[in-house]
Amino acid sequence: MKIFRSYKNLLAATVFFASVIGVAALMLIDGENNLRSPFLNNNFLSRFIEKVGIERIDFSAKGFACFCITYLDVLALFFAMLYSRTLGLYFRIQNRKFNLRLYYFVIILLFTVVFVGSLFFLGMEPYDFLELSIIYAFFFVFFIIAAAAFFLVCTLIAFIHSRIVKEKFSFPVDDELTDLDEVETETPKRSIFPSLTEIDKKYADAKPVKLPACNVLSLKDLTEGFRQYAYSKYSINYNISSVRAFVSGMAMSRLVFLRGEGEAPLQFVRIFTEYLSGVQSVIPVQKEWDSESDVLGYYSEREGQFMCSSFVEKLYEAAYMPERVNLISFTDMGAAEIYEYFGAVLNTLYRNALNPQLNLLRVKKGQYNGKLPQKLSDGSVAVGKNTWILGILGDSERESEIAKKVAEDFVVVSIMRTRAKISVPRRCKCLLMHADELNDMFDFADSAAKFKLTVPELEKFLSVADYVYDSFNIRIDGVTIDYVQIFVSCYVYCGGTKEEALDIVFVKKIFCKLKGREGDYIATGLSRLDEKIVNLYGKSAFRYTRAEIKKEIEKMEKAKKKGMDA
Repeated sequence: MKIFRSYKNLLAATVFFASVIGVAALMLIDGENNLRSPFLNNNFLSRFIEKVGIERIDFSAKGFACFCITYLDVLALFFAMLYSRTLGLYFRIQNRKFNLRLYYFVIILLFTVVFVGSLFFLGMEPYDFLELSIIYAFFFVFFIIAAAAFFLVCTLIAFIHSRIVKEKFSFPVDDELTDLDEVETETPKRSIFPSLTEIDKKYADAKPVKLPACNVLSLKDLTEGFRQYAYSKYSINYNISSVRAFVSGMAMSRLVFLRGEGEAPLQFVRIFTEYLSGVQSVIPVQKEWDSESDVLGYYSEREGQFMCSSFVEKLYEAAYMPERVNLISFTDMGAAEIYEYFGAVLNTLYRNALNPQLNLLRVKKGQYNGKLPQKLSDGSVAVGKNTWILGILGDSERESEIAKKVAEDFVVVSIMRTRAKISVPRRCKCLLMHADELNDMFDFADSAAKFKLTVPELEKFLSVADYVYDSFNIRIDGVTIDYVQIFVSCYVYCGGTKEEALDIVFVKKIFCKLKGREGDYIATGLSRLDEKIVNLYGKSAFRYTRAEIKKEIEKMEKAKKKGMDA
C-alpha cells in the first residue's frame, strides 16, 4: 500500500514521529518540581480561574509540554490517515459538494476545544515518570478514539449524501423521451485515458464501412499489381523480390523493418498504403527518446490520467477501422537506442505474435474513479489484425547494427529499385483491399502444403545452417525454422521460388551475423560456404548470399594487404 501519496502525508508522518521522540525526551528530564510553567501559572490566568469558581490548577511545564505534544501527535496521525488513500473512505469525503477547507477547520477547532477543556479538568501537579506515562497513554488513546469517531461520522454523512444524490438521478428514462436536454443526468466522471475517450466520441455515431469485394485473387496478383501501380504513377520500378519479401514479412509478424537509402523505404510504404487504400501514420523517432514512455505514454500523478502517445492513439483508432489496412511507420529508428524506447514493443510482438497487447496501465473497471475507453482491455491496447508496425532503417553504420540485432526475431527487408522498364496496363488503379481478405491470403499460404518446404528441402537448407554453426558458431533456432516455413510459403504464393526465399532468409538472419568478423579462418570458411551452396543449389541459386560472401572476402583481403603494406 502506498501511504505517502504526497508531501502532505510525508509532513504529517514527520510531525508524528518527531512528537513521539519529543515526548520520550521530556519524560527523561528529571528536574526539581518538574520546572513550573510561567505561562499557565501567571496572575491573569489565576484571577480568571478564581472568578469562574474553579480551584487553582497547579501545572508543571513538563506535564503541559507532554500534553501539548500528545495533541499535536494525534492531530498529525489523524491527518496522515485522512490523506492516505489506502482506506478508500477518502474518496467519499472528497466530494465536489463537500467543502474540504471547512472540514479541516472543523477538525482543528474540535480538537482545540477538547484540548482547552481538558486543561480545566486535569490538575497536573508534579508527577513521577510512571504516572506521567499513564496520563500520556490515556490521552493518546482518548484522542485516537475521538478522531476515529469524528472521521467515521463525517464519512457516514458523506456516504449518505452521495447515496441520496445517486438515487435522485438514477430514475429510468422513458423510451419515448427523445429530448435529452430535459433529462437531468449525473455529471460524467473524468476519463483516465482522455485522448482515447475522445476517439470513442469521434466514432460513437460512425456506421461500419463495407468495402466491395477485391478482385485480387492471390498474393502474386497483389505484388505484381503494386509493382505496376508504382511504375505507372511514380515511374519507380521496385525489385520484385523486395515486394515479395515485404508482403511475406507482413504474414510472419506485425512488425517489419525496412532498409534503404534516404526516403526510399518510407516512400515505398506510402505507395503501398495508397495502393491498398489503407491508412498510413508516420512517427519520427527523436534523439532524446530514452524510455518506453516516449513510445507508449505515461501516467500523470498530478492529473490522475494516462497521457497516451500518438502511436497508442493510432493503434486504438485502428480498432474502429477493422476493414482498412493500417501501417504505422517509425522513421529514423537509429536516432536513439532502440532497446530503450522500443523494448516493450519488441518484446510484446516477439512473445505474442498472434494477439499482441501493449500494456499501458493495469486497470480494471471500477478500480479507478473514471471512465475507461471502450476498446481498451484491462489497460492494454491491442495491435489489431488490420495493423502493422514498420521500422524504417537507413544505411548508416549504427542502423546496420540495429538491423543485425532485430533480424534475429523479425524480418528485415531491403527496398531495392531497378532501372529496367516494364510493360504496364494503361490504367493501374489502386485496390480497395479489406484487411480480412489480406489476412485470409496469408492464412491460405501458411496452410497450403504446395507452398511449404518439403522434408528433403528443409534438410538441405539445415545442412548449410549446420555448416555455419560448425564453422562460425552461429546457430539457427527452432523459432527461426518456423518463421522460415511461413516466409517461404508466402514468398512462393507471391510468385517467387523457394530458393529465392531461402536466400533472403539466409542473408538477413544468418549471414548478417558474420559481417565484421576478422581472421584467416573467416575467409577460408566463407570460401567453403560458397562451395557448399554451389554443390547443393547450383551456381545460379542464392545469388544474394553468394554476392555478400564475395564482398566480405574482398573486404578482408584488402584489409590484409593494407596491413602488410603498413
